[in-house]
Amino acid sequence: MPCDSSHLSASRLEVECSRMHMLIDEMKTGKHPNVKSSAWDGYDRRAYNSYAIREMADRLTAELCEMIQKDKDITKRSLELQVWARDHRIADERRSKQAAKVGSRRKRRVSE
Repeated sequence: MPCDSSHLSASRLEVECSRMHMLIDEMKTGKHPNVKSSAWDGYDRRAYNSYAIREMADRLTAELCEMIQKDKDITKRSLELQVWARDHRIADERRSKQAAKVGSRRKRRVSE
């Protein structure tokens, strides 16, 4: 029996980067992603086994977020893209609230 890598799994970050690549492709072409493909599972050649995966994730997130903000109506896009946009918006709101809490604590410390 030949050796293969079927026992290996893509990391969570590789999965997310693969999906963002596919969603950016959708924004550019209008073609919905194939969620049954291995690329959706983290094996997109642009993300799988990449060394700068965190930097890639930050870059892809910013690029996709900007594309979504420019889009007039994402309801015409795939459900996957709409869910990503919703989850990203919620995460941004949480980060903003957390930053506001930290900022107010710092102000109190300085004034004391």
